[in-house]
Amino acid sequence: MILQVFFSICAIFFFLYTFICTLMTVSKILNLTNYLKENNYQRWREITSFKHYGPGCSNPSRLFPYIYNELDCNDENILKLKDDIRIILRYFYVGIVGYFVFFGIAYFLL
Repeated sequence: MILQVFFSICAIFFFLYTFICTLMTVSKILNLTNYLKENNYQRWREITSFKHYGPGCSNPSRLFPYIYNELDCNDENILKLKDDIRIILRYFYVGIVGYFVFFGIAYFLL
């Protein structure tokens, strides 16, 4: 019984941890896109364009490859924002794995 409660609490902790990492990632991505819009408009248009809707949309299929590639490495602010997003995403991935591990263990113990 105590073990079930422990694993359930751990699953809740990892869920909240992952949720907070998600909020932090969204915040940093908004900072990056706003910075690009002000300082590198052409790159912002390229990243936020989505098919027939034009620039200003959320386009993860272009944004996440941009975060992990070496474009715009001469701008220190962009490098810092990209590194921050990568670090938070690593924590997010750890939280997802931890959540499913503890949730799975708690499920099988119940």
